[in-house]
Amino acid sequence: MILIFSMKSEVVNRISASISESYAVCESTAQLVRDVRRKTSSHLVIVGEDVSETDAIEAAKEIQLLDPSMGVLLLRHRVDLGITTAAMAAGIKAVLSYSDVEGLARTAQELTEFTRTMRSRGGESRELVSSGK
Repeated sequence: MILIFSMKSEVVNRISASISESYAVCESTAQLVRDVRRKTSSHLVIVGEDVSETDAIEAAKEIQLLDPSMGVLLLRHRVDLGITTAAMAAGIKAVLSYSDVEGLARTAQELTEFTRTMRSRGGESRELVSSGK
């Protein structure tokens, strides 16, 4: 399952049209973190361009603490070195322009495969991190 972090239905609609898997929508960082903890079948978070850079970075840091294998993809109106550097430092695995529909579909698939591979190799990593062991 893919978690889409966005507060705007038009952003969610555009993102969901580019992906081929089931998804759930999270409208706040707190809801996203809660869903990452609860939805063990989730393997990718897509952060819409309507989410502030601060909230996106905060969410990514929380997700990395809970599940380091989780793919996080950040969409922006403008992609530059500053946002890309900050995103990568927070554990975001990809930053794309919101208008790159083909890139979104391709990158979502690649990150999904990455997460599944990491989890199959790590086995218990998600459960250990989530339970605080």
